[in-house]
Formats: sequence, structure tokens, C-alpha cells
Amino acid sequence: MKLAAIDIGTNSIHMIVVKVINQRNFEVIDRVKEMAKLGAGVFATNRLSDRAFNLGLDTIERYVQLAEDLGVDDIVTAATSATREAQNGEAFLKEVFRRTHITPRVISGKEEARLIFLAVRNAIALGDENALVLDIGGGSTEAVVGNRESVLFGTSMKLGVLRLLDMFESKDAIGEEARNVLESHIRFLAKKTLAQAQSVGFTRVIGTSGSIRTLGEAAYLANNEQPLESLNAEVVKLSELEKITDKLVDLKAEKRENIDGITRKRSDAIHLGGVLLVELLKLADASELTLCEASLREGLILDYIEKHAHGIQAFPFERSEGKGVDG
Repeated sequence: MKLAAIDIGTNSIHMIVVKVINQRNFEVIDRVKEMAKLGAGVFATNRLSDRAFNLGLDTIERYVQLAEDLGVDDIVTAATSATREAQNGEAFLKEVFRRTHITPRVISGKEEARLIFLAVRNAIALGDENALVLDIGGGSTEAVVGNRESVLFGTSMKLGVLRLLDMFESKDAIGEEARNVLESHIRFLAKKTLAQAQSVGFTRVIGTSGSIRTLGEAAYLANNEQPLESLNAEVVKLSELEKITDKLVDLKAEKRENIDGITRKRSDAIHLGGVLLVELLKLADASELTLCEASLREGLILDYIEKHAHGIQAFPFERSEGKGVDG
């Protein structure tokens, strides 16, 4: 059985195509990403811009065609904070359906957190310990505490790199006063959530999403010449993340992309992501962060497999008649 999962995120639109091996495992056939930045300006104007609207549609249409060309049996989709909050988000989803006959499911922040944890738990061996998982997106940050058996706590905070960028209305370096305001804003919105997470209890912090992985890679490359083949399960210290963040906030966007590990498409808001991540780790009393390469799209696949376990078990490797649509 082949499945595709499309994650219509605030910063990026991702798709993963997999072959299901059994009820817990899958083999990745293809993965694609477009930094469509659906959320650019959304949190200031409450609307998807025309550019983002059209690029998002074109990207999803291209992904659905690719999935069909690869012979998938089903496509599962999810849209997150930018689509949830934009006044024209419903119009966007209607146009997605008109073009592709796929109806993306607009998921809540809590559901997003649950799905992210499914992915992380499948990619990182947790054992009997509780872990706090952080996922910094464009419009929200998910915080989840759980272990290999269950999710114990999960929520979503209105803190994301594009949402913070809308606060500053500039991609330039931020001064000490502005940074202090930003840090206070983050602590105000995140303090209660991190206190709840600590009351549940955890022994390690795991970070996923493009912003966190980018910061982790940049911190690693600042101390090592050779890049890693995989960031999954690599550990980066808070002190290293603080150093790379201090460097990023002092630079303009065009200079940030010159730092190893920072791409041009992330250079506009990655410094804000660094400040956010550092403050969250401080609130969590964490001195280090384990990186994870799996995120929402893998969670969508695992959730689908779990919900359709009987059908997959009975019909595991052959393609079904026609392509279903998961709404």
C-alpha cells in the first residue's frame, strides 16, 4: 500500500510518499518541500496574500499529480494555523478541492501537537522516559509531553517565526531593546505551557520542524567542518544555540544566509526562531536539545495506518481500486 501525506503549513508545504510495510513501519519513496510562506502577513492582515494563495494552490496541485503518478492508494492532508486563521482560508481550501478533488482537513493546534508526537516517537527511541517535544512552525509552536506509550500533555501556542516577523514588520537586525521586548512576549505566552509540561515531568527535550533543525544544523556547523548525513537524534547544547542566535539577530537577512546551515528562504525569520527556541529551552530548564527529522507529515501517515490497521493488515501490499480521499 502506498500513501501520501501533504502538510499545508504556515511556512512550508511538505509532501511525503511512502510504502506501508506494516502497522508501524513505512518506507519513504519520495519527499518534496516548497517554502510557500502561506502565513507571510497573515497575522497582520488576517488574509492569505494573493502570492501565497496562488503559490499554495499550484504547489498542492503539483503534489497531488506527483502522488498519483507514483500510484498512491490514498492522500491524507492537513492545514494548520495560517489557513485556520486567514479570512480567506476557506476560499483557499475550496479552490484546492476544485483543482484536485482533495479536501484538506483543517486541524486544531492540539491535534497538530498529537500528530507531531506520533512522528517523533516513531523516529526517536524514548524508552520509558517522558520527553518534551517542541515544534516551531510559521504560525504556532506545539509543545507535547509523552512517552512510547501515550501522550500525557499537548498544546499549541500562538508563537511562530512568521507570526513574530509580522510583529516586527522588518527582516533587519533587531537591537537590544527590541530583543528584550520579544523575549518578554515569548515568556508571557509560553510560561504557563512550559510550567504545565514541567508539572507532568520530562527528562529530555526533542525539537523538530524546519526552523529548529536549521538552527541545530547551524549550531553544529559553527563547531564542525563536516556536515552531518542526518540530524536525527543529534544533540545540540543550549549554549551553542544561544551563540548562533546572538550572531543571527545582529545581521540583516541577506547576511544571515551566508552562515553555514542557513538558507536564503529561511533567512528572513530564522533569527526570531532562534530567540524563540532559546527562551523555550530556558523555560523548560533544559541545557540541551535532541533534534528529530520527523514531523507532522510522518505523523499523518502513522495516524492513518493506526486508523486503518485492519484494512492494511488484510490488504498490505497491493494497490486498491481507485484512489480514496481522506478529508
